[in-house]
Amino acid sequence: MKRLLRFSVMSLMALMCSTAFGQTTKDILTAEGFGLDKGTQYKEYTGKKATSDAEYYLNCATGSEGIFFQIRTNGSNSGIVTTKSGGTLKSITIVFNETTVDQRVVDIYGNTNAYTNAADLYATGSNSNQGTKIGALAKANGLKQTLNVEGNYPFFGLRSNQGALYIDTIIVEWAGSVQAQLTISGTTPFTTSTTVTITPSSTDNDVYYTTDGSDPKNSTLLYTAPFTITETTTVKAYEEGANLTAEKTFTKQDVTVQEVANIAAFKALEKDVEAKLKLNNAQVLYANGNDIYVKDASGAIDFYSTGLTLTTGQKLNGSVIGKKAVYGKIPELTKTENTNANDITITAGTATAQTVTIANAKSDALVCDLIKVENVKITTKTVGTRTDTYAYIGTDSIQVYDKWKLVSGTPDANTNYTVEGILIPFNDIYEIYPTVNYLNESGGGSTTQQAANIQATKALAENTIVEVQLNNAQVVYVNGNNYYVRDASGAIDFYNTGLNLQQDQILNGKVILKYAPYRNLPELVKCDQTNADNLTITSGTAAQPKVIANATDVQTNLCDLVQLNGAQFFDDNGTVKVGTTDNSVIPYNTFKIAEFNDFNTYVGSNSYTVVGIAYIFNTTLQIAPITITNTTGINGISTEQDNVNTPAYNLAGQRVNDNYKGVVIKNGKKYLNK
Repeated sequence: MKRLLRFSVMSLMALMCSTAFGQTTKDILTAEGFGLDKGTQYKEYTGKKATSDAEYYLNCATGSEGIFFQIRTNGSNSGIVTTKSGGTLKSITIVFNETTVDQRVVDIYGNTNAYTNAADLYATGSNSNQGTKIGALAKANGLKQTLNVEGNYPFFGLRSNQGALYIDTIIVEWAGSVQAQLTISGTTPFTTSTTVTITPSSTDNDVYYTTDGSDPKNSTLLYTAPFTITETTTVKAYEEGANLTAEKTFTKQDVTVQEVANIAAFKALEKDVEAKLKLNNAQVLYANGNDIYVKDASGAIDFYSTGLTLTTGQKLNGSVIGKKAVYGKIPELTKTENTNANDITITAGTATAQTVTIANAKSDALVCDLIKVENVKITTKTVGTRTDTYAYIGTDSIQVYDKWKLVSGTPDANTNYTVEGILIPFNDIYEIYPTVNYLNESGGGSTTQQAANIQATKALAENTIVEVQLNNAQVVYVNGNNYYVRDASGAIDFYNTGLNLQQDQILNGKVILKYAPYRNLPELVKCDQTNADNLTITSGTAAQPKVIANATDVQTNLCDLVQLNGAQFFDDNGTVKVGTTDNSVIPYNTFKIAEFNDFNTYVGSNSYTVVGIAYIFNTTLQIAPITITNTTGINGISTEQDNVNTPAYNLAGQRVNDNYKGVVIKNGKKYLNK
């Protein structure tokens, strides 16, 4: 009997252990879910969390729409790593943004130690914390790919193998849990100083430490906050209550930074070499965001993301330490831990563009320089879904790329223009990045056109300044900088216009904006004349979605609030689609609504009512869901609600609050709110 009881208890314990350690947790990572800043500037983010206990460090950009993780190899510091574990890594799923070229590859590393930042992924050598490369996922193999992980890795990191790539979603599956440990973290090796952080297994326990190699169990030095060391040091720690010890050696490297005489000599360095650049009457030609273009008598270079506060025209004398980098073919000086303005004397000045011919502009000697070409005509060429702009005289032409979105207006075929900007080598061609709005500066091309309604606006050429007549137009949906507006003729996205609009408002009158489609999605954006002075704005009733018969209707209702009834989700070779096998669109979580992070959960025989915005990305038709309601098996109405916190929707698929009267749907069931 005792033996049987013992066996039963042991079996129960084994079952409990297998259950506890068999559990998995999924982290679904998106740029908007983490609340990252929109833009193409690379930034650092720390302590980001999803569902598990894992904490993530990111060095990335998110694009102008803030819809993806943009990581690159330039600078050797971009990527995503875990600084705190969420368990044992089981799998990683990558969903590439479709704009990523097929040649791009994500490298994935596993580690038994916590990462400090993404720069760890680029470090090599015996003292590095790069970890073990456990896999690579190539965009050429599909938009969505999964790496099933073998081995026990409580930490992971991912980076681009080469160049820039764009990731919509990362799904991380953690298995079981990791027993909390006493850890010591900080950068090693270091050149000047490093900050040491000691993390106990429990915040209830005291930690004592030493920096002289002695036993921390005998130490009276209580850890209360991170501290800085400037020499090679072994840090030892002891956690009372848990009886845990840890130690880590931080090694200082004595690095002699070579000095170069001018910008041309700096550009001649090998990639990733750190050097001190002497500045002799150098000048800031143009500064915008992370790009600061600096020139001396020998040439010009982009001081990219250096953290230096410099403005256009300033004169620079002295020296600055930076790392040689190359983005595409653009020479850059980028930030290191030794980069600062301490040895730079800064005085005021005025930058002047160098006048060149189009033929002479196509020269490596002028890369990153401020130039201008005069008396040119402006034309556009369409390549696939992309429209390129060119300045030309006779048969000579050069591409003009509006990187900083400074140009507004429509070029006139009979007008000569002066294009001023930075000369950039892009792959195997030369381009000018305008630093002024050459259409207005040249006195032409800024005529405002008239449009009687939204449909007439959408028929205009790209970058046309237009005064739009709005008659009983309605704001059908608002999300971030996107304001989707519908009138009797069609719908359009009022994107980042600066107009203070709210959902359901009625608009009458006129407004001047710039027509600027984004990857074939019709958009109106802000221009110099944009304001609400000639608009009458009144409140309206809830906007009703336009019921469309099939997915093909998405094309004719772009930017409108639409509704698909009886829709089914299905998997088409790894891509989830909604509709029927011969008439479907791709659902895309444009608005980063949490419950739509994984459309695979909707795949099956159930029917749904999908309410969202009709969308297009390049040539791919999409629907951006706002609500998805399960309409399978809804028979009858209940007056009792099983969970007051469950989101509620009306029969049109619109989300409503608790004050709504009438029939609502919760968890696929109908209820009557009285």
